[in-house]
Amino acid sequence: MADFLQEAVPFVRYRKKGDKETVRMAYRHDKTLKIFKDDPLYIIDGFMTKNTAYFLSLKPEQLLFIKILNNPNKLMQLGKLGENAVIFVESKKGDLYKPIENKNTFPVTGLSRGHEFFEYDHREDGNARVPDLRSTLFWKPLVETKSGVAEFNFFASDDIGPMKVVVTGFTKDGRVFRAEKEIDVQFEVGANSR
Repeated sequence: MADFLQEAVPFVRYRKKGDKETVRMAYRHDKTLKIFKDDPLYIIDGFMTKNTAYFLSLKPEQLLFIKILNNPNKLMQLGKLGENAVIFVESKKGDLYKPIENKNTFPVTGLSRGHEFFEYDHREDGNARVPDLRSTLFWKPLVETKSGVAEFNFFASDDIGPMKVVVTGFTKDGRVFRAEKEIDVQFEVGANSR
């Protein structure tokens, strides 16, 4: 993996000093190259780890892709997790996370408890003249599926046109998934419309 990183993955620096191996990410700032202070966060087949030795033990022929996140502005959104950049690894078989599955514990700071999302119910609306222009129409972080299926309903806003529905979550084994679909919101023409 060390040779592969040096030859094929830009902005990744590998160094071995005695028995200690380190990986450092770099980024461009003005016309210079800046280097992060410590090893990055590795997300291997959806599992987070700071285990550089395990990352370096991976064989390039097992991998589907390696992506890096080294832009300081984007990393700020990740807080402590992104302080030294992130390397995303996806394998061809999707099973490289297994050796780190139960060892994947390190302190995460900056997370807040979940809050109940305000759901707007148009049936109880006493003032229908006030437009509903919310950007987030529905958010429910604790939806559990039954046999892989979940059903929920929500009211669209008064903004017509294309809207994006995004579903993200975790599988039972802790893998992240994401799906997107665009829907077209239109006014309902009924008997009371003018």
